[in-house]
Amino acid sequence: MTSSPANFVATAGVLFLVVCAVLGEEKRAWNIHGDAGVGNGVGTQTLGGYIADDRNKLSLDGLRSNGYQRGQVEYGRQILTDGTRSLTGHAGLSADNFGNQAKNFGLGYQDPKNSVTWDRSLQGPVRTDSFRGERTFWSTNDGRGTLGGYIQHDRNNFGMRNTHGGLSGTYRFP
Repeated sequence: MTSSPANFVATAGVLFLVVCAVLGEEKRAWNIHGDAGVGNGVGTQTLGGYIADDRNKLSLDGLRSNGYQRGQVEYGRQILTDGTRSLTGHAGLSADNFGNQAKNFGLGYQDPKNSVTWDRSLQGPVRTDSFRGERTFWSTNDGRGTLGGYIQHDRNNFGMRNTHGGLSGTYRFP
């Protein structure tokens, strides 16, 4: 049986809304995101969401494309905070329809201008580490617009090394 991308997104979205309605409280936030498209003649659908409170976040994400399906669940927690600076941690699992499984975990530090993260992914014999640093150089007086940059280094236990960086700009419309 095949289903259209719209059915996939609608079905999973309704299920996630039901979970949010059952688990939700005033202090909890929730989000649903999804996309369906065709690129190079291959249809791809993504769907995910999260439910979070002040210190915890549980997220679910899925992808389906040309016979390939992958799902991921991740739990994140704010470990320490003083109101402006925080230390966070996360752990997750993913699996696909070909029997591949991966585990990931990491730590992060964030203050109003800087963030640093370390992530580790374990998939079979491959261990991949990612280190990322971000810095906000300028922000508007109302805090809606920012300019910043990042640098990231990835490596695995089979010799892969990759370092890249860039500039970013954001603006949040009222």
